[in-house]
Amino acid sequence: MTDDQHIQDSQVLKDEVANLSSKVVLLEIQLQYQTTTPPSTLPPLQQQQQPPTWAQKVAKSLSSKPSTTPPNKIALPAVLTKCDHTIVIERDRTALPDNTNTLTIHDETNSAIKKTLIATIEFTTNYHVLLITKDNTPTTSVLKHYRFAIEEAIRATIPGTITLTKEKIWHKVILYSIPTTSSFTTIEIEIEEFNPGTHLARLSRWLTIEAQCQDKAASAMILTIASKDSIEKALSKGLSLFSRKFKVEHYLIFGPDIQ
Repeated sequence: MTDDQHIQDSQVLKDEVANLSSKVVLLEIQLQYQTTTPPSTLPPLQQQQQPPTWAQKVAKSLSSKPSTTPPNKIALPAVLTKCDHTIVIERDRTALPDNTNTLTIHDETNSAIKKTLIATIEFTTNYHVLLITKDNTPTTSVLKHYRFAIEEAIRATIPGTITLTKEKIWHKVILYSIPTTSSFTTIEIEIEEFNPGTHLARLSRWLTIEAQCQDKAASAMILTIASKDSIEKALSKGLSLFSRKFKVEHYLIFGPDIQ
């Protein structure tokens, strides 16, 4: 091999090395650009927010309008009934003295509690006394705070007083086949003594007029029972008196406009 041939081969190799060196420089420049340029912050095309639909626009406009629905009304307190206003002065069922005066009872009771909470006084047919409180004053509140003072005033004013209680809702029933020879007092004592929990809120009476009962050996009576539990028990099982059971039914009043 001649010297010229060596020279030519050497030149070819030099050219190839120069070409490779230029490519390496280009690669280094590209790598440097990629590492220094911040990534794009734009989301991919499929993740970009789509314009709102017509339904979404309508829903948004409706939600932005002020509500015309009125707020819920505050529940009003329950109306107090006469039963809620009544304190019962239970007595021994003896007749009240002739000089018993409602105004005296009213004034003495209000003076004892140092407030005008008792509005009116009433007498029942079985000689009990009713204290009716003012319209906005329930008896539960009065008895809770002034029971002792009222009881002292009543015992000093009304003879024969046993106790005082809140009025209860009472129910009328018919008691059948009661011997007409028995007095009302005896019958009532038998009912309350032999039927635990049964309390007669009013005086009993015959279902028919007394003249029609005189020629009968037995007749029906109307009773007024105070407790709901007692009335349900009496209706289902009857009442015990004179050593036997007697039938009990609801007392219903029918008028010309009731069918």
